[in-house]
Amino acid sequence: MALKRLILLLSLLVGVTFVAGAVIYHATVFFNRLAAAQTSAQGELQLAAQRLTNEMVDWQRFARALSIAIPGMTEAPESAPQQRLDRLVEETYGLRSIALMTAEGRMLWRIGDTASTAVSCANNGGAHSLVNAPTDGSADPGLVHCLPLGPPAESSSTLMLHTQLDTLNYEMPGSSLLTLILVDGNGRVLAGGRLHAIERYPVTTSEAPLTGSVHLAGKDFEAATLPVAGLDGAHLVALTSHETLWSRVLQPLLSPAGIIYALMAALLAVIVRKLYLAAGRDVQRREKVEQKLRRSEAMYRELSVSDSLTGLYNRRKFHADLHHELSRNQRYDRPVSLAVMDVDYFKQINDRYGHNEGDRVLRLIGRVLRGTRRKTDTAYRVGGEEFVLMLPETRARDAETVVRRIQDALTESCLYTEEGDPVTVTMSVGIAEFDGDEGDRALFNRADAAMYEVKDRGRGGLAIADTPPPPAAAGQGDA
Repeated sequence: MALKRLILLLSLLVGVTFVAGAVIYHATVFFNRLAAAQTSAQGELQLAAQRLTNEMVDWQRFARALSIAIPGMTEAPESAPQQRLDRLVEETYGLRSIALMTAEGRMLWRIGDTASTAVSCANNGGAHSLVNAPTDGSADPGLVHCLPLGPPAESSSTLMLHTQLDTLNYEMPGSSLLTLILVDGNGRVLAGGRLHAIERYPVTTSEAPLTGSVHLAGKDFEAATLPVAGLDGAHLVALTSHETLWSRVLQPLLSPAGIIYALMAALLAVIVRKLYLAAGRDVQRREKVEQKLRRSEAMYRELSVSDSLTGLYNRRKFHADLHHELSRNQRYDRPVSLAVMDVDYFKQINDRYGHNEGDRVLRLIGRVLRGTRRKTDTAYRVGGEEFVLMLPETRARDAETVVRRIQDALTESCLYTEEGDPVTVTMSVGIAEFDGDEGDRALFNRADAAMYEVKDRGRGGLAIADTPPPPAAAGQGDA
């Protein structure tokens, strides 16, 4: 049973260790990946903000060079400048349209994409850029670069370049980013990059600022935000995939390696179960063997102290019990009596009817003793036809009552030989009460001597041994 419990405990320990190790491993990987992704996202976000700033500066330089290179742009362009501008819009990557706007905000002319822009240049006396995010879906988001023509104090018109937002579509090799988006100060999405869902929902709103775990366009992302200088409070947001610890733990199980992982765990469970069952069978076999050994030991122990013919205890058991009982009497000053019994004319029974009939007589005496003695008394066969009855907590006169009941029961028991002849069985009995000082042998000898007194008087009777005088009294008598 201990082996079975040990295997069960080891199995549980292995299983718990296996599961705990897997959870700790995946949790460590998850948090390491999360920290690495956040660090990488911040770095890539800073690079993207720098690219966007450089992109705005480059387009401002382009607008300034364009205003110098093509004269006559303050009015509606003539055919020659218009052709040059058309060809310039077609050949310049990222340039969607060129327009001229008066100080009052009226559009004088536009070349290129004829779709209206969502923003207009503010006459603030300086070059600046704006995010063009049409709310009606008439055009894709982009940038509008405004360049006042002439000195700031005398500026009467503004040159507008409508360009693509290339920075949001830039993909860095090995990047963990899903997309880049631009949001205004209220958290409204102005423009999105590679992610299709964001591009189709340019006005999706979220709580500002977009940081941490966010839900955007029906999807969950991890967001990192960085303000962009020169875009009127706009923020550049980097979105990465949102991964939970639970999905991280389950993800390996859904992969081919995870299937092998699960099969190995199942195989381990089957092996542990077989070992557990095998250990259980081995434990059961051992328990059965131990039970047989215990029964055999008990049987041999009983045989070593029992008389096989009568079923009573034997002489060895008698001496051990007598020594124990006398020691208890001396310790607690309690009475104990001993009755020595001898079958009358037993030799004549054996000679006349044979030893088989003699054995039947002995078995009869064994049955009578077991059936008529008290529960506290113990009967022994200490010789061929000699028996002893030990009576704890009993005075000699009380022991006489018990012995006479046994003698009466034996006389009333009818025993017939195989030829049908009746056999009368009697016993001569001597009783001695322990005086508290004598030894085992002395007590037995006094009861035995009383028994022989009965035989000398004619057998079939009972005698009580006299209590021996104390040593001092005995010395005075000798004198």
